Amino acid sequence: MKCSLIIPAYNAAKFIRICLESALRQSLSREQYEVIVVDDGSTDNTSEIVSTYPVKMVKQHNQGPAAARNNGARVSRGEILVFTDSDCELSCGFLENIIAPMENNSNIVGIQGSYKTKQNGFIAKFVQVEIETRYRKMFKSEYIDFIGTYAAAYRKSIFEQFGGFDQEFREASGEDTEFSYKLHEAGHKMLFEPKAVVYHQHPTILTKYLKTKFYRGYWRIRLYKKHPKKTINDSYTPQSLKFQVISIPFVLFFCLLSIMNLCWLAGLFVVFIIFFLSSMPFFKSFLEKKLTHYFFIPFVLFLRALSIFLGMIFGFINEIRVIYNI
Repeated sequence: MKCSLIIPAYNAAKFIRICLESALRQSLSREQYEVIVVDDGSTDNTSEIVSTYPVKMVKQHNQGPAAARNNGARVSRGEILVFTDSDCELSCGFLENIIAPMENNSNIVGIQGSYKTKQNGFIAKFVQVEIETRYRKMFKSEYIDFIGTYAAAYRKSIFEQFGGFDQEFREASGEDTEFSYKLHEAGHKMLFEPKAVVYHQHPTILTKYLKTKFYRGYWRIRLYKKHPKKTINDSYTPQSLKFQVISIPFVLFFCLLSIMNLCWLAGLFVVFIIFFLSSMPFFKSFLEKKLTHYFFIPFVLFLRALSIFLGMIFGFINEIRVIYNI
C-alpha cells in the first residue's frame, strides 16, 4: 500500500460526504491507498455518515485535530501519510500528485499541496488570493519549511521518528507548522507541489475569517516560543503581513495620542500610508484576477492584522500563565 489518507472530522456532517466521495474516486487505484477518518468526538451524525462509506473509521474523545491525525497515523498501513481536512474536496489526481515527488526522490520527506476554491463571495475570494500570494513566496524556495495539513504528505517513518504532531496545539492553528519547522531544522527536505489540489470551503463571513486569524495569532506565540528563528522569516509568511501586524501597536498609539492632541494625526496618517503601500502586492493579485470590491481590501487587511495582533497578545498572556502556573 502506497499511502494512507487521514481525515480528522469534528461535527463534519455538512461536508464529509463531498470529501469522502472525492477521496474514493482518485486516479490512484484503490489497492494502493486507504482512507482513514478519525471522528474527534463529534456530536452530530458525522459517524453515521462515515459508516456508509468503505473507509476505516477511528473514534476518539474530543482532543483536537493534532491528536486525531496522530491516532489516524497509528492505525495506518501506507508508507506515506497524506492528510486533508473534512471540508476539502480532493481533485481526481490529488493523491497521485502529492506522493509522486517522494516516489521519485528518496531525499524528500514532505510535500505541500495547494488550496483552490469554487466559491464566489468576496471574503472567500479574498482568502484565496491571500493563500496564492503565499504560494508565490513558496515558489521562490527550492525547499520549503511549511506544510499545512489541508493538503500534506509525509513519509511515515519520518513522521513516527519525530513523534507526530504536537497535541498541545488543541486548535487547527499551528501543529502542522510546528512539525514542519522541526523537520526543516533537522535538515530534511520538503517540496511544494501545486498540482496536488484540494478545493476548500473558505470563510464567507468577515467575522468568521477574523476569528480564524485571531486564533492563528494566539497559537503563533507558542509556535515562535518553540522555534524563535522562524519569527524572522519562513517560506510561507509574507514579510508584508509581519510588517502590518507590527504596525498595529503604532496605529493604536497614535490614535491615543491624537485623542489628546490633534497634532499627532500626522503620525497616524504616515503609518496608514505605509500600511497601504505594504498592501500593494495584494492589490495587484486582486486586480490580475479581475476581482471586484477591491476598495474593501485595505479595510480587511487592517482588520486581519488587528485580529492577529490581538490573538498574539492573548497568546502571550496565556504562555505567561503557563510558565508561572497562574
